[in-house]
Amino acid sequence: MKLFDCHFHITNGETDYGIHTAARNVIFNYIDEYQTKKGEIKKSDFISLIFDFKREFNFVESEVESGRIAALKVHSRLQQISNEDYPSLFSHYDRLKTKNIPVIFDAFYFGADLQFQPNLSRILEFALTFKDTKVVVAHSGGIKVLEYFLHLKELPNVYFDLSFSLAYLSKTSVYQDFKNLLQYASPDKLMFGTDYPFISAANQLDRFWEIANTVRIPDEKLQKILFQNSWDVFAHQIKSIE
Repeated sequence: MKLFDCHFHITNGETDYGIHTAARNVIFNYIDEYQTKKGEIKKSDFISLIFDFKREFNFVESEVESGRIAALKVHSRLQQISNEDYPSLFSHYDRLKTKNIPVIFDAFYFGADLQFQPNLSRILEFALTFKDTKVVVAHSGGIKVLEYFLHLKELPNVYFDLSFSLAYLSKTSVYQDFKNLLQYASPDKLMFGTDYPFISAANQLDRFWEIANTVRIPDEKLQKILFQNSWDVFAHQIKSIE
């Protein structure tokens, strides 16, 4: 089966990546990292860039216009986005909406800065406001996966990215919720990813197969989760990757 890693970071190279993929979505959480590392991108890879609407919007807009960017990433903790910042995020994205570029929202709850944690209400609002935009929930909500699934599953433009959470939360009670997600979510809405190097890519894939075998996902649905869904989201209108 072909494999598309929908959530990959090139930060420290890939010497211990350990899995074979047909394509990857390389996510840059920082503008300066993108500027210095983009030369390491493979031709088979896609690029997602942090949506820095506060300080670097003009640069982000120019990269979107260039056709090099497959998606934008919103990371509320790293960007320190509070509830009051979302109207500005919405208005800036509105300027890009004709490009119909997908948006990835980090949804892994972690750390002491509670005001900057992922915001389910705002993600839901965004998906309803920009109905033609594909919205990817990175890490599927982490410890709140069941809450995210139940509130977002009916929205046709929302996808669940399985990265990091399967391996990181495999020894917790939340792991059962991920089994329910893979068993009951539409196979058209699930996307395999690793979040390498922040988690072992091989371990993440092993945990996926563990659940897939437990809930008996058929091969045709597996190929959607492992490759086709990510391809449909990120290969939407890319011109070239230089």
